[in-house]
Amino acid sequence: AFTADLFPWGLFLLIYGMTTSSVHYTFPLITASLAALAFVASLAYAVSSYRDRTKTPEDKFYPVYMGVALTLAVYLGWIMGDLSFWGFMQPAFEADHLAKYSNVNPSIERMWSGEMAPTRGRQFQDAGKIFFSHKTVVDVNRSASFRLKETFCVAPIIDPSCEEDCGHDFWAVGVGCCGDGEFHCGEVGNPLAKSGVRELADGRRQMFRLAVLQAEGMYRLTSTHPLFFYWVQDPIKQVNAWKMAGWRRYIIAMFISFFVSLLILLMALKTARKL
Repeated sequence: AFTADLFPWGLFLLIYGMTTSSVHYTFPLITASLAALAFVASLAYAVSSYRDRTKTPEDKFYPVYMGVALTLAVYLGWIMGDLSFWGFMQPAFEADHLAKYSNVNPSIERMWSGEMAPTRGRQFQDAGKIFFSHKTVVDVNRSASFRLKETFCVAPIIDPSCEEDCGHDFWAVGVGCCGDGEFHCGEVGNPLAKSGVRELADGRRQMFRLAVLQAEGMYRLTSTHPLFFYWVQDPIKQVNAWKMAGWRRYIIAMFISFFVSLLILLMALKTARKL
């Protein structure tokens, strides 16, 4: 009976850990293939055990239970691991693997010829983390939003000393953190915050792009290559916090799943004895 609890629990942890870790990021196709193979194998074992007519119902109980439990373990581990990966781990892995830039003026830059020109986002397409120049602020007075079920908020990241021909390709973003002329996404209220962690999720970027279009119309701005960032004081600390949040959920799931698996097994044994 103890193995009937340990094996499904162990398989759940294995699939969950694999799908939420850097293995998924580095080998996405292999990860999905292994999870799918484990699911099909577990389901096939459950079906074959149930159809086995050479055993009595009492003898079939553990094989059938094991097959069903293993199938559920793979399914739940895959789903929960995927949610944790895309919600926390994947953004952190992306930020780690992309480039890091320091002392970036978001509004204006000096060209190789010595002339001053607007800073353009296309030069930082590979950025994962940017440390902006010390004068940089988030212009909360020119924030905008786009609402589709959730409110997607944007505000330009600028150098306030730039007065003309300034670039507006860097944007602080957040979800559900603005409204009525206010913008309080990320660490906007922290005067020491001068950095950003890149937002790269395709679905959200499309929504933030629509919010930028709103800002362009409202404030007569031009943003040719907008890049979106979560405004923070320490990008490295923020990325590590995302990873810790993902692994924290894994640890919680480890303990909860053990007792849930044991409870289900005991209930199944009790039901089987009544039959």
